[in-house]
Amino acid sequence: MRLGTALILTTLGAGIAGCGSSDDDKPSTSSGGTTSTGGSTSTGGSSSGGATSGGGTGGNTGGAAGVGGGGAAGMAGAAGAAGAGGTSALGFPRLATMNIGNPKNYDDDTHQTELARNDIAVLGMYVGWKKNGKTPAQAVGEIKAKNPNMVIANYTILTESNATPNPASQYVWDKLSGEVGPNGKWDWWAHDAAGNHTDWSGGTYSIWDTNLTLFVKPDSNGDRFPEWAAQAFYDHLLANAPFDAWYFDNNFWRPRSNADWNGDGTNDDKNDATVQKWYRQGIRAHYDRAAVIAPNLFRIVNADSDLSGDVKPANIAHFDEYKDAVHGAYLEHVMGASYSAENQGFAYALGWYQKVFDNLLEPKFVILNVKGASDDYQLLRYALAMTLLDDGYFSYDPGDYNTLPWFDEYDLAGTAGTHWLGAPIDPPQSSAWQNGVYRRRFEHGMAIVNPKGNGAQTVTVESGYAHFKGTQAPTVNDGQAVTTVKLSDRDGVLLVKQ
Repeated sequence: MRLGTALILTTLGAGIAGCGSSDDDKPSTSSGGTTSTGGSTSTGGSSSGGATSGGGTGGNTGGAAGVGGGGAAGMAGAAGAAGAGGTSALGFPRLATMNIGNPKNYDDDTHQTELARNDIAVLGMYVGWKKNGKTPAQAVGEIKAKNPNMVIANYTILTESNATPNPASQYVWDKLSGEVGPNGKWDWWAHDAAGNHTDWSGGTYSIWDTNLTLFVKPDSNGDRFPEWAAQAFYDHLLANAPFDAWYFDNNFWRPRSNADWNGDGTNDDKNDATVQKWYRQGIRAHYDRAAVIAPNLFRIVNADSDLSGDVKPANIAHFDEYKDAVHGAYLEHVMGASYSAENQGFAYALGWYQKVFDNLLEPKFVILNVKGASDDYQLLRYALAMTLLDDGYFSYDPGDYNTLPWFDEYDLAGTAGTHWLGAPIDPPQSSAWQNGVYRRRFEHGMAIVNPKGNGAQTVTVESGYAHFKGTQAPTVNDGQAVTTVKLSDRDGVLLVKQ
């Protein structure tokens, strides 16, 4: 069994842009998000470098610094909470929320309580955030007080920044514009061979790509953008609150623009394996410097691949730049969006989810995120049951990155704690159990999932199991004991052990 722990993610930014959890045609988390003076999220852009947006995971349960890092004791404590010898002390289901949208009312006691019900929460605090007199340190501390087992992280983004700066991202814009680029040309922004700024979104999000490759000229300290940004983001976005982890958006397996990365006068094809390697090497340099700056913070990325190319994307060469670089991955909109992995089949989505674990450092935080309506209970059951086939955290949102939907399956309609299934009896499951249907058993119940395309199925289960009594989907969760379970295509169910 893989390790795991409870976490909460927060961001000192506003909105996410170019988020990297899905394929190249996906827009971005929260449809992108430009940080304005007030940290408002709009459709598009980013405040590159973590001046905006949300996400992350980690575990500060104490620490050398208190503010700005958990310290060695904090990291050890969070990892220890996950258990020793591969046995996790945290039961299932494990829950996460991406809460980076407006109004970012993290000062509000009711909202804090809702966030604290999750094991993972991604917040959207921005530089300068302060509401009702509360600072980020105070608000984060209050959320942690409601659930001490949470781990708090903060969002940053390396791959792009606002084309027009604002107070939250001005320091990034100034640095990118003030240094010298590849082959003595331009600056640290990405440019095409004609010298134009590149923007992978085609102008949709009002951002420019950054040249995060190692071809740019180092600054006076010997740093290129990935290394400089690591220090700058830490100083501006992580050092002023008791964060436990560092979240990195846009962990891309390849660039999304055909820029002249090395300044040789020719645009470099994003589909060229060498160009892809340049790009990943720059991102890896960022992670490595972050590890030096903040060794006690967990590192979590928003991954658009399985971090090695073995499963996702399909049919590309293996790469290893991201192997053992970070502790966790957020898999954005695995289901429910036009670009979702599950659109290519259940096996592909499950394979991506499970392969990511192999490329992470312990304690291996994998967050499976799904987009869906707050009353789409069949999708909820299906996606949650799939997540429970392995040791990840489940995240469901309607796409606004603000609403906190709550489902009967999380706590047996309010009659139990959120980890009511307890510890798994079965190891992670990667093959069907009966009639093409998958299941995994736990101390206090089981998760059953019928894959997309498998048709309606009826399966037989051992005696001693029942549906719980729910209110949201009472015809499914009817409280009745069962020995057979009927499942629609693309459906799932959680049963209680009597």
